[in-house]
Amino acid sequence: MPEAALLKAATRRLVSANGGPLAAACAAGSSEARISAYGALAQPDRFMRIDKVTALEAGAEWPHVTAMLAQLSGFRLVLADLSPGAAVPALAEMLSASGAAVAEGARALADGRLGDKERARLLPLVQRLTALCAATEAALAAPTTPED
Repeated sequence: MPEAALLKAATRRLVSANGGPLAAACAAGSSEARISAYGALAQPDRFMRIDKVTALEAGAEWPHVTAMLAQLSGFRLVLADLSPGAAVPALAEMLSASGAAVAEGARALADGRLGDKERARLLPLVQRLTALCAATEAALAAPTTPED
């Protein structure tokens, strides 16, 4: 799918996450027609301004457009818990996932090759581990309270 279509789809998800075109228009300080146009494939050169994206992503549980821009640039966003005390459970979960990925990786490489089935089993484990490592890093780097 071309990049423009992916960004349009992310825009539609963001608008939906804000309650639809009318609610999104109110939140972004725009018209309903303009908000709808930003997600329309029939208008491939029309995209939402960054201030509108920011306003809508503040009201959504996930930054759909920002995440798509990151993905198109080869990056991945990770939701990190920065609350006090988050580092210990994040580290524990990351270490557990690491053990599972290492065990599966060792099984996959037992014959010295990495086939399609082995890749398919490893990919979700490595994706989860990658996200957990980033979340753990953020939790460890977060400011601590005197109790930590």
